[in-house]
Amino acid sequence: MPLPPHTALHIFAPAKINLFLHITGKRTYGYHNLDSLVTFADIGDSLTLETAHKPSLDITGEHSAAFSPSERDTSPTSKNLIIKALRGLADITGHAPDVKITLDKYLPLSSGIGGGSADAAATLWGLLKYWDIAPQSLAALDDLLLSLGADTPVCFHCNSAQMRGIGENITPYRDFPEIPCVLINPGKACATQDIFRALEQDHSGAVDLPPDGFTTIETLCDFLHTHTRNDLQDTAATIIPEIYTALSAIQAISDCKLARMSGSGATCYGLFEEEETAKQAQRQLAKDNPDWWVRFAWLNRPGRY
Repeated sequence: MPLPPHTALHIFAPAKINLFLHITGKRTYGYHNLDSLVTFADIGDSLTLETAHKPSLDITGEHSAAFSPSERDTSPTSKNLIIKALRGLADITGHAPDVKITLDKYLPLSSGIGGGSADAAATLWGLLKYWDIAPQSLAALDDLLLSLGADTPVCFHCNSAQMRGIGENITPYRDFPEIPCVLINPGKACATQDIFRALEQDHSGAVDLPPDGFTTIETLCDFLHTHTRNDLQDTAATIIPEIYTALSAIQAISDCKLARMSGSGATCYGLFEEEETAKQAQRQLAKDNPDWWVRFAWLNRPGRY
């Protein structure tokens, strides 16, 4: 069934933030087991889906120039996660992948905040809506999501959650306040596979989150400081020293409650108690570091589409 003519579906693909990320082990075939508290920002990429005569991908926005020609490939062998999502869902549903997708790229590439995974997840969500397919009716959907990367399943569900295993074990956890946040990327792409390949440190244990949740940002940050970390942070910062520079800059702000790297980097974040304090920090950091990508965002706000 083709997409309805003369219609377009607009989808928001929010940034994913790892409030902590522990590596709890390694499976025999090379994948690492994770334990992470994931939440989402109210900023991210945008996608538009429209009917077409063949698969196509247009990329616009402030980071569009970072895509190489191979990353714009729409062929059946494309490595682009959006196209892999489109063709993969078409295969398991029997629909033709005749869709034009326009990606407005707001988030930096290879930045540890789930841009590619969030875009793929949003593509799947949009196609399911366009083709009027209930996600729970597709037995193969979970396998497709996981084939697109460990972050894609949690990005598809797109609510704060504890993510374990290789990304397949997701437990919703929204039991903490909305958080004013500053996101900082020092302008360096950070390839996930390079970080995992260089990882040598001991694994951390899994974390039991309080069943009654956190009533304030202060109690959440105290817990994160005391019991959690990002196991990839030191390895990533060894490869990209600018990560330490970004963390030092935000840690120097007295009102910052927690500064940490997200995912495999290089984006870092600072958590704040007050919105205006976070916005002041964002403005100062952007002024002092004009080459950095520095944005204010709210974390743990429900919904996206």
